Amino acid sequence: MASIINVQIVYNHFGKVAQELEQKAADVVAKSAIKIQAQARINTTRVDTGAMKGGYLIEDDGPGGLAKIVYNTQEYHYFHELGTTRITPLPMLLPAAEGERAAFEQEMKKVLG
Repeated sequence: MASIINVQIVYNHFGKVAQELEQKAADVVAKSAIKIQAQARINTTRVDTGAMKGGYLIEDDGPGGLAKIVYNTQEYHYFHELGTTRITPLPMLLPAAEGERAAFEQEMKKVLG
């Protein structure tokens, strides 16, 4: 014969837990974006006026701070990053992002448990 079990939820903490989890994840994303920005500046060794070295910015890419974009404001940055027929490539932003990948994944695993 089957037993009947009654469950009564006295207080639902799921919303609070989800909100805290989202904030912790957003903090990891923000810290990684700052590290990527700093490393890209270090990697920028072609300096004439300093505009490209100082041109790295971070912007939110969606609600909740769970996505960030790190980019350079100077149009010519891409030419230096990827190279042209006349400019040898000097990757700055891509290696900075790639270098942060393992630390980001490790921190996000801590948040997600």
